[in-house]
Amino acid sequence: MDLKNLKINSKFQAPPSNVVCRRSWKLVFGALLFCFVTSGCVSLKPHPVSQPIASKPYRGVYHVHSSFSPDSKASLPTIIRTAKQAGLDFVIVTDRNNHSAAAAYEKMKINESDPKLFFGVEVTTSDGHLTALGIPSTPEKGKPSQSTIDGIHEQGGYALIAHPASIERPWTHWDVKNFDGLEIYNFKYASQQNAGMSKAFQKMFSSSNFFLKSLLKTPYTELTIWDRLLKERKVIGVAAVDAQISKSWKSFSDGNFLMQFQAVTLYALADELKEKSVLDAVGKGRTFMAFEVFGSARDFSFTVQDGSNVQAAGSEVSFKEGMDFQVKVPGEAEIRLIRDGQIVQRIQSRDMMHKIQAKGTYRVEVYRKGKLWIFTNPIWIS
Repeated sequence: MDLKNLKINSKFQAPPSNVVCRRSWKLVFGALLFCFVTSGCVSLKPHPVSQPIASKPYRGVYHVHSSFSPDSKASLPTIIRTAKQAGLDFVIVTDRNNHSAAAAYEKMKINESDPKLFFGVEVTTSDGHLTALGIPSTPEKGKPSQSTIDGIHEQGGYALIAHPASIERPWTHWDVKNFDGLEIYNFKYASQQNAGMSKAFQKMFSSSNFFLKSLLKTPYTELTIWDRLLKERKVIGVAAVDAQISKSWKSFSDGNFLMQFQAVTLYALADELKEKSVLDAVGKGRTFMAFEVFGSARDFSFTVQDGSNVQAAGSEVSFKEGMDFQVKVPGEAEIRLIRDGQIVQRIQSRDMMHKIQAKGTYRVEVYRKGKLWIFTNPIWIS
């Protein structure tokens, strides 16, 4: 349209004000009615943006204490509700020297759509704390760690060292044999070591995301210990929230339980969302861990490919010519491929491909803005 030739009728008369008012109300009412109908009556009953999709790998948190543990007042319904708020598929409850929560959970009426609770035990040994997974009973408290590990294996379970480098409860017996893994990160003890007046102030007046980002530190000590152990044998790593509610009064508690659940996520590459399948995945290292305040890790993958044969973290694969690693990240980041404790490839990208030229223990770390975002269990090439 040529605006220069547009003629304006100077004789145009505006309608009376009451007519304008009626027309305006009709327009407003019509617009509201249109939005109400096309939105699926959101004002009456909110609808999700999309239907939830079953996750595989399954997303959860590891090392949570319930009210059956002497150090926590978190009821099983509270744990389930908090896990649901965090969008988790499962929670691994590891009460201190107590397996009673598992029996109580079996008696509860559980909605099929709720996050699942799976159970282990945090055992106090004479050398420190061990987490036992996949066993039906509680190991005796206070025994030497070696006999505790042997007893866990006799029951068909997995023995993992808890918070090995913590100041308060460090692991003291590295000559022990045959433990299955260790916690590479423990949120409770890491946050205690970074505590102070400035952190307390931030916790009071900042958002959970901002506070977590300022609090989370790369666990260099634990990663170094892990790499040394991996040079000798297969040892799996996990990340633990070590979540608990120490004090509570009615609906109030002394800590942000939801924030603890959001600190570090464990993804289990399990065949199904059932206790044995998930705990086997954890105990065998078919997992990767993520600090998701830096972004969702749901679409992350680390695989080794030999033709049509694809294996993921936790796998042991025989070396062949032509094999390669593939790493895919949900967003651009610094990807590091580590072999026997040394970086063999580093790239800023959303994906990485690496031709395998030597045997070794390979794992991946992913960083965003200098902060550890994702780390995996190894793939063993023999």
